[in-house]
Amino acid sequence: MSSSRNKHGLTRNIPSDIKRAVRQRCGFGCVSCGKGIVQYDHFSPEFADATDHFAEGITLLCGACHDEKKHGLLTNDQVAKMNARPYCLRNGSAFGSFRLTGDQPIVLLGTTEFRNCKVILEVAGERVIWFTKPETENEGLQLNARIRDDAGNVVFEVLKNEWTVGDDVWDMDTSGNGIVVRSRPRQFELILRFLPPETIKVERLRLRNKTTTVRIEKDGSIVDEYENRFVECAAMNCYTGIRFKAPGNIQFGCGRPKWMDFWSRLWITTAIVPASTLGSKRA
Repeated sequence: MSSSRNKHGLTRNIPSDIKRAVRQRCGFGCVSCGKGIVQYDHFSPEFADATDHFAEGITLLCGACHDEKKHGLLTNDQVAKMNARPYCLRNGSAFGSFRLTGDQPIVLLGTTEFRNCKVILEVAGERVIWFTKPETENEGLQLNARIRDDAGNVVFEVLKNEWTVGDDVWDMDTSGNGIVVRSRPRQFELILRFLPPETIKVERLRLRNKTTTVRIEKDGSIVDEYENRFVECAAMNCYTGIRFKAPGNIQFGCGRPKWMDFWSRLWITTAIVPASTLGSKRA
């Protein structure tokens, strides 16, 4: 008998609708600690004794918590209690983290490539995908992202490599090498893949900021609401890779905003004024 089947002949391939029901019930994260990179665990009964895949008897555990159960540090009774009160439903949302190596990560928006850009995508004045400097020497650049749905609600957010999922998400799948976020059946808000060691690929995207809509379609094209398209383009060494200022108003390979130059000049000017002269003039 194949090791992928139990004594009843049941395979480890859980049907997608069962997985979705488990994810939704558990709040898209480990029922014990809330981490969003998860594995499916049969706890009632154990997989070895299961005759079918029942959503009620399957839960979500992160790799660390799953290992604890495998080594007898978590019992099925304990898992059942966690499953009844999932961490994510008690604390608001699932969360996770990932690590980027290299000091110049590559970002693919569909088939368009961005290298060494601080802000990858900006829509209606708001940064959507951008990087911030590491907090320690041994860290790489930190990824940030904020994805909004048609109503303007944040459905997925990354702040300094730590991500959370919004309350209005219909389904989120963190299996494999990425994250898939859907607001309803067959409606992808985001498909994000991590391609080691330094590439992030946004395969699908659908967002609306204020009056401006942007999407990445199945063929890899970046499209606005007027059907302007970017396919197989590239931007390097610029402040903002692509900026959708308003419907039909698109900038590619942009320098940094003028207001930043103004504040930089103001800071420099203030910094070089001798401290003894500050506040020395009185009426």
